[in-house]
Amino acid sequence: CGPVGVASAPACTCVATGDAPRSLREHPLKRLLRAGVQCCVCSDDPCYWAQLDDPAHGLVKEFWVCREMMGLDDAELAKLAAASFEHSAASKNVVDENLKRMAFIT
Repeated sequence: CGPVGVASAPACTCVATGDAPRSLREHPLKRLLRAGVQCCVCSDDPCYWAQLDDPAHGLVKEFWVCREMMGLDDAELAKLAAASFEHSAASKNVVDENLKRMAFIT
C-alpha cells in the first residue's frame, strides 16, 4: 500500500453549508497542501451540483474555486493535479507522462 492522499471537493461541499465564501476561506485543503499532505480535488457529483445559470461545474469549477476563492497559486494547483495522477489507478506510463507534462509548473 502506497502513501495516502486526501481527495476534496471544496465547491461541492461548501455550497451545502449556505455560507460558501466563509466556508471556503476556512476550508482545510490549503493548510493540508501547504503542510505537505498530498491532496487532490475531485468533482463529487458534477451533474447534481451543476446550476443552470453556471455552466462551469465538475473539475473546472473545483480548480476555479481553489484559485479564485481559496487563493491557491499555479504551483499549488499543479500539486493538486499531480496528486490526482499519483493516487489514481492509471498505468505507470500514463502517470509518468502526465507528471512530466506538469513538471515545468511545480
